Amino acid sequence: MIRRGTVFIVGAGPASPDLLTLRGLRLLRSADLVIADRLVPPGYLGELGLGDDGPEVIVLGRGRGETARARDLAAAAALEGKVVVRLKGGDPSVFARTGEDLEAFATLGVPCEVVPGISSALAGPAAMKLPLTRRGAARSFAVATAVEETGRSATSWPRADNLVVLMGASSLASVTEGLVGAGWDPGTSAMLIERAEGVRGRAAAGTLAGIAAAAAAEGIAAPALLVVGPAAAGGLGAGGRLRVLFTGIDPTGFRNLGVILHWPALRLVLDDEGTNRLPGALRDLVAARGALVLADVVAVRAFFAELGGLGADARALANLHVIAGGRAADAALAEFGIRPDGVAAEPGGEARGRRGYAGGRVLVVGGTHVPGRLAAAFGVGEAGAGALVLRRAIPDPELRGPLPGHDVVVFTSPAGVRAWHGVFGAAGFGRPAWCLGPRVLEEVERLGGGGVVMAGPGVADAAPGLSESAQREGKAP
Repeated sequence: MIRRGTVFIVGAGPASPDLLTLRGLRLLRSADLVIADRLVPPGYLGELGLGDDGPEVIVLGRGRGETARARDLAAAAALEGKVVVRLKGGDPSVFARTGEDLEAFATLGVPCEVVPGISSALAGPAAMKLPLTRRGAARSFAVATAVEETGRSATSWPRADNLVVLMGASSLASVTEGLVGAGWDPGTSAMLIERAEGVRGRAAAGTLAGIAAAAAAEGIAAPALLVVGPAAAGGLGAGGRLRVLFTGIDPTGFRNLGVILHWPALRLVLDDEGTNRLPGALRDLVAARGALVLADVVAVRAFFAELGGLGADARALANLHVIAGGRAADAALAEFGIRPDGVAAEPGGEARGRRGYAGGRVLVVGGTHVPGRLAAAFGVGEAGAGALVLRRAIPDPELRGPLPGHDVVVFTSPAGVRAWHGVFGAAGFGRPAWCLGPRVLEEVERLGGGGVVMAGPGVADAAPGLSESAQREGKAP
């Protein structure tokens, strides 16, 4: 049971919502007020299914007084009996001033609990497949900040087999010089990782003496972390791992392709027409005890966000035949406690799902579009069968260069290809393109690029069967 009048200091993890702990998610869903760090990315709460009907959200600015302001707001709300989530990037116990928060709340008599998150100090090396401890090579690691309390660059450094330095991208040259002065060998392996597990991530590898120049060549900027020691010895792309520039919205099903550098070309926003139509369409569907088809992950999460905005929850689906548009949609429904009556995961699966439904009315809900195969299988456009979308994709306003070094670029939609070309032009097609479907490849070729179509509906077993030479030539899985 969640106690009223409590501040929960929750670690948001390293920018990726699917790395939030289950306890953190439950608290966010029950909160009256969320006070989020500016490092928590835009759209984070939306991707968790917390829409406009969710808790009040305050996002902190960049000023030095913002931490104290957040503390005052949280305390005042808790003393009014509200459940407050103070959402901090990474782990609250790692360079997040949580100790000061705890002292202040104790003085004010405000109950407070800390919910851990995944620190970027751990997520960054993990994303690059760099174990910080390894039998026979490293039995210890340390985490340090490059900035002292006074705001000046650090002058002392801990010793361990591997060292992770946070907040050092803007003063990387002085950090590396300081480490060499503290006894680290200039030839020690080093890697600088930007936006660990977040969007527009990139990395540069080299030696301690040369990492600043390598990072400058890659255009790496804050937020970034530095890994120094044998953990960084593998180097980016070692062992045949491709550097895959992924331009789609969700890279979850593609991480086996190699080292994923997530640079989304599109951003999701509300589709006003679809969201306005949903209440009436759902009301008619429930009255007819019809079939609800949720096409994809975006459709599932958007649907439940809109359902919450209507003051309803999963109980509204009790008399409906629910069908997932694929395996990913099936997994997303499980997040909301729903086991669908059918899963359209394989060719012909849609038709089997339709035959298993005895009623007549059907509503196919898409995320940004309704796939043609689902529309055809469920007779969209015929009597009693309708469709709508809840989100639309627009060019990501934050997309800009320089591009990181990469081996291939993955495109998932024609709209994404156009948005990518609009920012980078011909330079955006400098490496082979792997395209999710022939229409995507056609758009790449129309704009002057080249590539191949990825085989398989989920590219689940794509890269492992390729030789390194085939991968480097850009041959699709």
